[in-house]
Amino acid sequence: MKWTQCWIAGALALSAGLSAWVASAAAARADEPAVARITVLVPADAEVLFDGAPTNQKGGERTFITPALATGKAGHYDLLARWKDGGKTVERSRRVEVTGGAAVRVDFLAADVPAGEPADNAKEEAAIQKTAEAFVEAFNKGDAKAVAAFWTPDGDMVDREGHAVKGRKAIEAEYQKLFSEAKGAKLYIRIGSLRVVKPDLALEDGETEVVVPGSPPAASRYTVVHVKQEGQWMIESVREATAVPPNNAEHLDGLAYLIGDWTEDVEKGGSDKASYIWNESQNFIVNTFDITMDDIPVAGGKQVIGWDAAAKQPRSWSFFFNGGFSEGVWTADGDNKWKVAITGQSRDGKKVTATNVITKLDDDHFTFQLMDRNMDGKPMGDAKVVKMKRVK
Repeated sequence: MKWTQCWIAGALALSAGLSAWVASAAAARADEPAVARITVLVPADAEVLFDGAPTNQKGGERTFITPALATGKAGHYDLLARWKDGGKTVERSRRVEVTGGAAVRVDFLAADVPAGEPADNAKEEAAIQKTAEAFVEAFNKGDAKAVAAFWTPDGDMVDREGHAVKGRKAIEAEYQKLFSEAKGAKLYIRIGSLRVVKPDLALEDGETEVVVPGSPPAASRYTVVHVKQEGQWMIESVREATAVPPNNAEHLDGLAYLIGDWTEDVEKGGSDKASYIWNESQNFIVNTFDITMDDIPVAGGKQVIGWDAAAKQPRSWSFFFNGGFSEGVWTADGDNKWKVAITGQSRDGKKVTATNVITKLDDDHFTFQLMDRNMDGKPMGDAKVVKMKRVK
């Protein structure tokens, strides 16, 4: 499924007035690379592998974000799900085709579908996709009559302020008005989910963006009810809501226990302090840290931890008060330990490498240790293990 599958709410947003819709510019543009979302339905304790690589998420419904893909250019992932059922190991595999901006659901709990035979739902989704592409084309041409024709005769649309437009003729008039006031408007979409509830009913959720030359993008979330009439999928209803910018919080869930204030768990001597917070969009964890000896600051700075969608693992960037900086690649080692491969540069240009091993002891304690330290290729040995406790 391509991004053009989720098209309705952006049109509704613009028809209700663009000024009220400037919430985010998060939706992908058709001419730019975009990520794809793959939602997997499995037993809560299942193991899921992408192209042979294990993943860390848990639960019955898991959403994975791919690296950016060129819109319209197909790629694929080979998925394997493995779990225990009655003492026996169950394994199911799927090859998933995706394009930039797509959202795909893979239900490993459903009965297997023979190779080369798409499920009925997949056929219906493809039919909705074809109709959606035609809708986007009509919208971008500013053809109000063609756009309204995608609704059922009694279909409706309601904006987040409760303004309702009912009936195909009224919808056409609404679009005619907006196209005359916002010339050159373009529609871009990001699908959240599409579910065929039964053969003649489908539900769609997602985010959308409308761009008018010279104006900021207008974004929203939406829900669309599709109905099938005389073999053709039509729009029965559209409801919109305030757009919420996407974030990577779910991918950093294994580090979320760090949120809060911490201090070194010692009675006297050196005192390390750290404070972890989410940034406003919850795409990054920001760590402000200080290292003191006898109440004298000896090191400190700021660290930003984010999700690397291409590498499918966390990555961090650290900036020290003395002018040095470093980058870290985070790798999970079991459920409670992370190994951070660090490369950096001191304030005087020397190359620094190390591995930081962070181990969660419980919700209120963790340790870290800088190991394999090197400066310009010269070993510096391992630092001591530092135990941190939560400040309450």
